[in-house]
Amino acid sequence: MKNFYDVHGNILPNSFGQLTSENPTTFNASLFFSIQYNRHSGEYMSDRDILTLVTNKYVTNGYTWRTMENDTNPSWSHDEKVSALACLNYVGSKGAMRDIPLFPSFDNTSWASWLRPDVLAYTLICKYPMTRIFLLWILWIKYGISIRDFNRDALKKSSGIQKSFIMAMGLEDNYYAKRLAKLMPLAMEIYYPESNHPIRETWSS
Repeated sequence: MKNFYDVHGNILPNSFGQLTSENPTTFNASLFFSIQYNRHSGEYMSDRDILTLVTNKYVTNGYTWRTMENDTNPSWSHDEKVSALACLNYVGSKGAMRDIPLFPSFDNTSWASWLRPDVLAYTLICKYPMTRIFLLWILWIKYGISIRDFNRDALKKSSGIQKSFIMAMGLEDNYYAKRLAKLMPLAMEIYYPESNHPIRETWSS
C-alpha cells in the first residue's frame, strides 16, 4: 500500500518518498473539498480534521503562519493562504481566520503574491463577509481565466483549476464550483499521475 500522507497527516502530491510537501494546506484542501463535493465514501475527512490540519501550521510555529508544522522557513505562499482561508471559512472557524493577516510581512519571500487582486479580494471576503457583494466579481474573473487557460493547455494549467475549485468551494459559490468540478476529473488526473492517489480517486467514481 503506497503512503500518500506525511507524519503530520498532510496529504502528499505523490508517494515517491518525499517526507514533506511544498503546499500541504492546498493539497489537504483539495482532498477535503473533493470529498465534500462528491460525497465520497472511500475517503473521509471531517470539519474537525481539516481544521486541525490547517491550524497546526499556525500553532506549531509560535503562532505565525508557515507552510509546514515546526517550520524554520517564514515564507507562506498565496496558494497556502487562500487554501487555509477557504477551509476555515467553510467550517466556520472565524477565530482562526482572524489570525490570518491581510498583508504579508516582508520576512515572507512570497509577500508580493499576497498583493494580487484575487488574493486580496479572497482574503477580504473571508475575513469581512460584508465585502463579498463588492468583490466577488474579481474572483469570477479569476475562475474564468483558470477555465480558459485549462481549456487551452490542460497539461500546464491543472493546478489553476484545483486552486479555483478550492476557492469557490470555500465560499460556497455553487455556480462556479459546479463549473470547475466538470474539469476536475481531468485536472486531477494530470496533476496527480498515480491512479490511486486519494484526491484523484474521489473524482474517478
